[in-house]
Amino acid sequence: MAELGTPAYDGGKVPVLLGGFSGLYYDPTESTVNKYVFYAVPDRGTQRRYVWYNNAVTPAAPQDLRYFQVARLPVRMVKFTLNRQTGAVNLNEQILLYRQDGVTPISGKGNIPGFDEVPVTYTDPATPYANVDFTDNGSGEELHQLPYDEFGGDFEGILRDKDGNFWMCDEYR
Repeated sequence: MAELGTPAYDGGKVPVLLGGFSGLYYDPTESTVNKYVFYAVPDRGTQRRYVWYNNAVTPAAPQDLRYFQVARLPVRMVKFTLNRQTGAVNLNEQILLYRQDGVTPISGKGNIPGFDEVPVTYTDPATPYANVDFTDNGSGEELHQLPYDEFGGDFEGILRDKDGNFWMCDEYR
């Protein structure tokens, strides 16, 4: 399985692996009798799902908090094939999603402050996040608030239209 990044806090953690697919699209235009082609979207960029309730941290947060293990992980589509004869599945391509400028990646972070969960990651001397915005009341772990991403999303569905364009839907919009 492909590695997407390794969290650096607390002396390092296990790598975040590609997986947790939410949407799956079978592409008949690229498939053959013996090879099926699929496109999928990983859920929130495969981040471990952990949420702090707004009153479980100090200071109390305006919304619940959403934890991101790899703070700068871009959202992606994944292309893979299934060999019908052997049953083998091959990861063919990871297609990262960018804004119209072609440079700025789209993340899985929420995009509406005051509505979406507050995106956070751990702060630690091994990370680039020095300031502490919240402290977990139970464990004492220190958290840094990440910026919202106006184009961010939690993509759950995917399809391809007759012109070859991909369409994805967000879980919350």
